Amino acid sequence: MRDGQRCAKQCAAEWRWVWWVRLQRVWWGARAAQGRAAAARSSAAAAAARAAAAERRARAAERAREVEDSPQVLREKCRQLARAVRDAKHLVVYTGAGISTAADIPDYRGPHGVWTRLQRGETVGRVEVSHARPTLTHMALSALWARGALKFVVSQNCDGLHVRAGLPRRALAELHGDMFCERCARCGRVLMRAFDTTERTRRHAHATRRLCPACGHELRDSIVHFGERGRAAWPLNWAGALRHAAAADVVLCLGSSLKVLRRYPHLWQMQRAPHARPALYIVNLQWTPKDAAAALKINARCDAVMAAVARRLRLRVPRYAARRDPLLAHAVPLAPAERHTARAPSLPPPDLSDSDDERCYSLGEPSASSASSDSDPDPDDELPLRRLADRLRAPPPPPPSPPDMPNHFKAFQVRQV
Repeated sequence: MRDGQRCAKQCAAEWRWVWWVRLQRVWWGARAAQGRAAAARSSAAAAAARAAAAERRARAAERAREVEDSPQVLREKCRQLARAVRDAKHLVVYTGAGISTAADIPDYRGPHGVWTRLQRGETVGRVEVSHARPTLTHMALSALWARGALKFVVSQNCDGLHVRAGLPRRALAELHGDMFCERCARCGRVLMRAFDTTERTRRHAHATRRLCPACGHELRDSIVHFGERGRAAWPLNWAGALRHAAAADVVLCLGSSLKVLRRYPHLWQMQRAPHARPALYIVNLQWTPKDAAAALKINARCDAVMAAVARRLRLRVPRYAARRDPLLAHAVPLAPAERHTARAPSLPPPDLSDSDDERCYSLGEPSASSASSDSDPDPDDELPLRRLADRLRAPPPPPPSPPDMPNHFKAFQVRQV
């Protein structure tokens, strides 16, 4: 009896062991299956992440690539832009670093831009921006304002070339400041200098070590660095920018990627319905986030586009002359006690003996092939004017020979001696 009970207990213990082993195998098998499934999911997620990263890199490279329109396409687009500028009731222009590349000032996001080179690990040297001169685009915008076709310019540049081109302060908003201006935070006075006022300043440290001549408070530069919020009335002029943006019916963006300006919805009137917003025209070599909303996108350099537009509008674009530079005329010199605060050399004074004030850009004329082609007429009526000028410059034709006279009239013919 006891042997049977002992045998039954042993059999039960063996069965429990067998079932425990089986349960362990099932449990470990399930854990292994879960691990394999998690590994597969993680590998799939990693592959998807790698594919998404590769797609983002390809999209970023495609958007960073500079594309230029063909000459035929560029001519037609410039024709449309000139018509829009001519018919605009309130034209506002937004400018970026692309309009200053012709003045040997590098941009930021171009193939050779500052940020692009830093991302590649290259060293970016210091560029003397103060030695740059206004380009054709700067001078063309000033000429458009003088004619009355342009109402306001909103600039992201701090090189001061708009002011040096002759654009008045009341028609300009420099959202990121001006390197030639320093201001007093107490009385709000703005002083124009003939040298770079940012040589001793940096982000969150804007003191220039000079004092305001009116109130004696410390002067600060007007630059708005990335991560900062500018609150100065001048030269930022946010009030004028918002007022003219609300009244604009045409907005022209020149040389800007718009990755910063798109963050200001009031500049684009985003509170309005899409059909009530101003018509948008963009001139840039790269992709911009506003391309889909633009009425016209021109992939070309700003100087080439503005030269074509000025030619079609019969706009005389004067060349830059130092004697007409408002910065050199209104710059406040340093006091003798402040000369040690500026290490950069000042801009040279203008040569007043240069009296050639009528120098203008030669904007060119249509090519001979287009002039002789009747299938592609120029709607600007420029070809007939050019032909008329050619006829006026051509030598007069010789007088026609007199007809033969009868013999009895030849005796009365007066001969010239």
